[in-house]
Amino acid sequence: MSDDIDRSDELRDWYAQDDPDGAVLLEDIKHFAGRFLAFPTRHHLVVLCLWILHTWALSAFYVTPRLVLDSPEPGSGKTRVLEVLALLCRGAKLTLSTTTAALYRRIAAAAAEEPASVLTVLQDEADAVFGRTTNPQAEDLRALFNAGYKRGATVDRCEGDAKKMRVREFPVFAPVALAGLAGKMPATITEP
Repeated sequence: MSDDIDRSDELRDWYAQDDPDGAVLLEDIKHFAGRFLAFPTRHHLVVLCLWILHTWALSAFYVTPRLVLDSPEPGSGKTRVLEVLALLCRGAKLTLSTTTAALYRRIAAAAAEEPASVLTVLQDEADAVFGRTTNPQAEDLRALFNAGYKRGATVDRCEGDAKKMRVREFPVFAPVALAGLAGKMPATITEP
């Protein structure tokens, strides 16, 4: 797979060109990803390719759609899709388990870079996180994913010790792909 990884580096470098040909890039992404993934229709691969490009052109968008990868049973390739996305998306971070505090700090750190960068969140096993209804951590994460679809969205958190406590605003605008079993993800994320 080392040749494939080298090819993904070429795709990443393509975006930096002055006059890129979008059709050629889409075809290259489709060819690369299509070698490792199988979808019910060819349209699924097209959506995936467009979403990958979206992560690289995020500065041109006010909103970012959530990519939900779900299936009725385990072992259908959701994690493989996230692995391919990790190679091709801008600033990708594949995670199985993360705290909300760590995630919004990562998003803020990427946004603070000069020039501004992007953190693309690839959340695997999202059904396990959101399947526990009594978990306050899951509710915080759902709120972050729900609010972070639009530019300018923030969460307020207190920082510092008791004597030097201050409120800090963290940006949460970021592309997010969620993989998990169907029917176990929050409706606020999956429904338009």
